[in-house]
This record gives sequence, structure tokens and C-alpha cells, in this order.
Amino acid sequence: MSTSNGYSTKILLAELSVARVSYSRTHICDASAGVDSTRLLFVSKGSAEARISSADYVIPEGSLVYIPEGTKYNMIWHGAPDIEYYLIKVYSTGMPESSERYGFQLVPNTESERARKIFMKIYSLMERGEARDRAEAISLYFSLYAELLPSLSLEKKRSYHPAVEAALAYIDAHYAEECDIEVLAGASYISASRLYHLFSDELGTTPVKHRNGVRIMHALQDLKTTSLSLEDIAARNGFHSATYFRETFKKYSGMTPTEYRKMI
Repeated sequence: MSTSNGYSTKILLAELSVARVSYSRTHICDASAGVDSTRLLFVSKGSAEARISSADYVIPEGSLVYIPEGTKYNMIWHGAPDIEYYLIKVYSTGMPESSERYGFQLVPNTESERARKIFMKIYSLMERGEARDRAEAISLYFSLYAELLPSLSLEKKRSYHPAVEAALAYIDAHYAEECDIEVLAGASYISASRLYHLFSDELGTTPVKHRNGVRIMHALQDLKTTSLSLEDIAARNGFHSATYFRETFKKYSGMTPTEYRKMI
């Protein structure tokens, strides 16, 4: 882009890193604090379920996922038995649209096998570590980025029915309290049956399942950052017993709280 003094602005790449990540059967990726880089992720084995704010995504094998800087999300991975994905992190690309204009999304119309080969090539080049190899890897990344750009959707603020918005806000503020469907309906000034149907239609889940998901996300942080007992974590996140907490956690993540704590 030209400027008034005749010079052109530069696209600066502060850092590009590539990883090939592998696990077996189940893995939880907790990025609820927000990611520090723009990311492209290619799923070569397994699948994932992602929660971003109030939205849920199913990410099948062969998917290419765009994750802008600052996105807060959690992913639960499942393998049969293997999980493998390639992850490209880009810091300070000098292209603000990469983190400001586009939201978290599965990139449409992706040729899975071709995308796999490109990610493998970038990973292989970066792994060699020679300056020429790194330069070629960066060139491949920008070629891929330019190719994907027309397919990316601009970030849009999701709009829900006012009653659903009220219920979501109430859950965020009172997730550890007894906020069942009747309580949420009262906070939303609507009948419980009407709220249930609106919630299911617009979010694809029920109010109670969403509430439990929010509770589990907070419990993940407690398991990762504190040494509190399971009983204490259950109580502070609204579960009436450690047993119910274990059952809900296992249903949501595929592993027990103790298994997750050992894993991290």
C-alpha cells in the first residue's frame, strides 16, 4: 500500500511457529484465557468439539480451522484411537484484518488432502531449521493465507432472542448458583417451555446443558491452576456433590477430573 511519501508499508512477520500435535483417544485444549497469536489448524486424525463464547462447533477429521488472535475457546478432542493436528501460529503479521475482521471458523471448500500436504511441507521445512527452509515455509504460509482469505467470513456479532440473551447473561453471572430452567425463565421474563424451545432452536442445546458447560469451563481452570480438592472445586462451581461433578465432567470431556489433572 503506497503512502504520501512514496514508500510502501511493509508486512512484518515477527514469528511463525509450526507444531504437529498428537494424543491418544481424548484430549482437552483449554484456551479460555485467549490465544496470543493468529492460528491455522489442520485436523489430520480424530475430531474435536469446540466452545467459543455461546457457540459450539463440531470439527471433523480433514477440517481446516482459522482462529484469530485473542479468541477464547475450549476444544475437546476425540481419537479412534489417535488424535493428530498441525498447528501454525503467526505472531504480529502486520495484517490487522487477520485478528480483527475474521472470527473463529471452519474454512469452507477445503481440499483435505492438499491442505494436509501443505501443512506437512511447512512443518518439515521449519523443522529443518535452515534459513532458506524457514523462508520457504513462510512463503508457503502466505500463499496459503492468500488462497484462503476470500473464503473467510467476516466476524459478525451473533444476535439472539432477548430472552435467550438474558438467560445467557444470567448463567455467566450466576453459573455457580441454582440456575435451573425455572430460575432462568424468571430472569428472562418468559415461560420455561418458551425459553427451552428458543434456547434449543438458537443454540442447539438446552439451558441446563449450557449452564453445565460453563461450570465445567470454570472447573477446568480450577483443576489446572489450583490444588483444591475435587469436593471444593465441585462446590465452588455449582455441583451439589463431587460425584455429580465427576459424572458431568466425564460426560462433557470424555475423562474424569483426576485424569485431566494428571494429563496437564
